[in-house]
Amino acid sequence: MNYRILLVGAYTESRARLQQFLAEEISIKATEDPGEGIALTCSGLYDIVLLDTTLQGLDGFEMLRLIRSRCDIPVMMMMSGAALGDRITALQMGADDCVTANCHFQELFARIQAILRRYTSAGTANRYIEIGAVRIDPGSRNVWINGVPVVLTAAQYIILETLMRTPGRVVTRERLSWTLRQRESSGLDRSLDVHVAHLRRKLGRPSPILTVRGEGYFFCYEPLEQRDES
Repeated sequence: MNYRILLVGAYTESRARLQQFLAEEISIKATEDPGEGIALTCSGLYDIVLLDTTLQGLDGFEMLRLIRSRCDIPVMMMMSGAALGDRITALQMGADDCVTANCHFQELFARIQAILRRYTSAGTANRYIEIGAVRIDPGSRNVWINGVPVVLTAAQYIILETLMRTPGRVVTRERLSWTLRQRESSGLDRSLDVHVAHLRRKLGRPSPILTVRGEGYFFCYEPLEQRDES
């Protein structure tokens, strides 16, 4: 498979050699700009991000935090002389792997392949996402409630899939809004709250989508028929 890599970090001679090496095996794009890096990361165009902590004007850990607040793309951190504590912190913040900047290119490529295999296997093994009465097919964007098909708008489906991929965990309003802007470029002129309200009505009562005031929303694990509407 022709995987697509996004390399984010300050330009160096070492990075140029790495980019040249990877380009012989895989599709790769590089950027030095953190803002562009975040936008491209969450665009859905890339399969994995190589995040070099030597960024211009932004700490690498802050960049990782911003990425994780917006999307779930695999991230490999490349750290210059990082202490064990820094590598542990990166992994705890959501990095899928950490390597030193002087890591052998072939080892780096093998690690990239291992991460992508894990993600691909997980996606293949779990085509459907089903929680309680709600079932979705990310490939076709079909949705069923208790086995009955339900028609959603593009915005409603994106919100539902995003919430169901992290059930029981709050997804911030910022992340949901960002996801909508990145995945659908037009037709989303109403507020996030309106989209969620319409989605809730289509899913039925009691709603599996709960609000955390001031933060965002989360998809409840508990089956619809076993929970009272609060």
